[in-house]
Amino acid sequence: MNYRVFELDAHTWRIEEYDETSSVYLYLLEGEQSALLLDTGLGQIDLRKLVAGLTQLPVQVLNTHAHFDHIGGNGLFDRVMIPRADQEMYRLHTSPELLAQFPQYHFPAACTRIDWIDGTDTISLGGRTLELIPTPGHTPGAIALLDSDRRWIFTGDTCCRADVLLNMEGSTTVETYAESIARLQQYRPRFDLVWPSHHSVPLTPDILDLFQQAAQQICRGTAQGDRIQTPVGEALALQNGPIRVVYLADRISNQTSS
Repeated sequence: MNYRVFELDAHTWRIEEYDETSSVYLYLLEGEQSALLLDTGLGQIDLRKLVAGLTQLPVQVLNTHAHFDHIGGNGLFDRVMIPRADQEMYRLHTSPELLAQFPQYHFPAACTRIDWIDGTDTISLGGRTLELIPTPGHTPGAIALLDSDRRWIFTGDTCCRADVLLNMEGSTTVETYAESIARLQQYRPRFDLVWPSHHSVPLTPDILDLFQQAAQQICRGTAQGDRIQTPVGEALALQNGPIRVVYLADRISNQTSS
C-alpha cells in the first residue's frame, strides 16, 4: 500500500494509507509533552517509522473503534488504547478467520498490551487536551475525539460524507446511533470542522444534521431505506443528500432488536 501525509497545522497531520481499493485516514496530534496517533490503519506501511519522522515526542496510540482497517497497525506499537465496549469487536477483527478474507494484505501481529478505556476519558498531551465522546453505532465502542482548542472533532466512521454502516456484525441499532449523533450535536458549539476516517475532508458540522434526519426518520417509521446488497449481506439504505444510513430491518429500535 501507499501513503500520503497532509499537514493540518504545525502540530497535526493526516496520514492516508491507500491502494486501488481502500483508503483510510489516521491522525497524528502533537502536544507539548507527547503526541497521539488516532488509529493505525491496515498495517501495510511502516507507520512507526513514519510517525517518528513527524514527531520526536513519545506517542500514545488510540483506536476510534476496533475494525481491522483501523487497528491493523497496532502491533507496530508497544501499547494501544481501545474503547472497552469494543473488546468483542477487537477479538473478531484480529481473528485469523476474518483476516484470511483479505489475502492481499499481510497484517502485523496484534499488539499484546492493550489499555481498555472508557469512552468518556480525556487525554492530555501537554498544552493540548482531547476529550473522548462515546458514539456507539458502527461499533458498540466507537468514539469521537474533540480537540476544542482547535475547534476540531475527529469522528472515525460515525459520520463520513458517505454511508454509515449499521448492518455489520456487532453494529448497534439505528436508535442507538441516533442517540450518538444527538450527543455529538450537544458539542457542536465547540467545533467548526469534522475530520472523519474516510472520504471527503474536512466536513462542516451540518453533516450531523443529515445523519440525524435520516436516523430519526427510520426510527419514527416515516421513511424506509431501499433494499441493497452489501459485502455482508442484504440491508436497507436510506439516502439523505450525499449520505446514507445502511441498516437492518430487525435492528432499528432498542426494544425490538433481535
